[in-house]
Amino acid sequence: MLSEELRERRRQSKRTWSEAHPLTEDKHKEQNDREKLRRVEHGDDVRKYHREYDRLWYRTPKGRQSHDRQAARLKWVALTHYSSTPPRCACCGETMFEFLTLDHIDGNGAEHKKEIMKQTGWKGVPLYTWLASHGYSKGFQVLCFNCNAAKGQRSCCPHKDPQRHEALVQMAMSIPRPTGRPRNPVAQY
Repeated sequence: MLSEELRERRRQSKRTWSEAHPLTEDKHKEQNDREKLRRVEHGDDVRKYHREYDRLWYRTPKGRQSHDRQAARLKWVALTHYSSTPPRCACCGETMFEFLTLDHIDGNGAEHKKEIMKQTGWKGVPLYTWLASHGYSKGFQVLCFNCNAAKGQRSCCPHKDPQRHEALVQMAMSIPRPTGRPRNPVAQY
């Protein structure tokens, strides 16, 4: 996101250039007419061309790298908004950036995703982009993937309830292991 000061400097620069290079009424009308004609004649073709160009650019190493940088920047801004700098898991304190993610505090992530897809038409909702465009609304916290998955499966992270975690481990260890020779799944076909 650009700071207000940088935006103002850009606006001032554009104003200065526009004042130094004014468009006459004829040139302005000619430019508008050309643009309208281009849209009427080639509107859909131009859109298709740009969509295809963007798709191919994304597949190049340079395009992918550019996309990854932008995605990491969006994620960093969102995580630091909902946590401290550097961001950390609210449950276990993990600080490794690659392991951190956002969690819906109320546990309504799936419904929220469907709602966003209805509103925006986005497929595969980019949550960090949505949050940035909506002013980082409340109701989110930073968790690591392990804590987030545990919260989703058991409604409580093992860090929050260690006795329950120990009971689950003991139960899993009490299940007898299969004896005998393991089956070879390939041999069945």
